[in-house]
Amino acid sequence: MDQLVVLQEIYSSFSRGGDGLQEISSRAIEGSCPELIAKLLEGAKHGQIDEDVCRQLSGCLVDVYEIKRMGDICRGVGMYALAINNYNKALSLCHDSVLRPVLQNNLGQAYARQGDLARAVFYYKKSACCFEKSGDLIGLAHVLGNLGSAYR
Repeated sequence: MDQLVVLQEIYSSFSRGGDGLQEISSRAIEGSCPELIAKLLEGAKHGQIDEDVCRQLSGCLVDVYEIKRMGDICRGVGMYALAINNYNKALSLCHDSVLRPVLQNNLGQAYARQGDLARAVFYYKKSACCFEKSGDLIGLAHVLGNLGSAYR
């Protein structure tokens, strides 16, 4: 199983709950760092995300979508500094005009949850500009809601 799919399943399991992870075999993971993904998976099966494993994965992952999903996992479990590092790394590699404003919005969310509202606003504004330029009104509405919350 591709490691991006495993990362998605881990993220989904923490977002919606459930034990769908039990069906994924650690030995079937394929990608650039399957051993670390397997460690993350095994911890997630027990409801735990190990910060050291996340830090190692942050240095190992090279695919922008895997890095983004790793950031999402870290943000979801309260490891905001690691989430920010992952999102920044993904942004530095990103050439996708659709993904870029999503990463900026996610950076804003991580900064907001960390309590740095000035940086959150900065990234929300960047994201809003990208969504507006692309004509993505749904994305724009979402990020403007986040921006409003940061101002509130």
